Amino acid sequence: MTLMQRLYCFLVLAGLALRPAEAQTNGFCWNVRQAGAAADGQADCTAVFQKLLDEAGRAGGGVVDVPAGRYRINTGLSIPANVTLKGT
Repeated sequence: MTLMQRLYCFLVLAGLALRPAEAQTNGFCWNVRQAGAAADGQADCTAVFQKLLDEAGRAGGGVVDVPAGRYRINTGLSIPANVTLKGT
């Protein structure tokens, strides 16, 4: 293996090791925007976020996707086991 190949392998493995771990999911995905959350930073989206997080938890896990935007959350959110809250 050449030095460049070793360096490439090292960088790939280092990148994977530094990548944040996501919860184990069952492949289900929920989208807060499609569920009615406004990305304007004005409307309180707490209930929409929590509803989808709870649905994902009841399904055994999944990803609650948050598209780019400004979302107002007035209270804390509870994220169930095996659920990932993922923003872009």
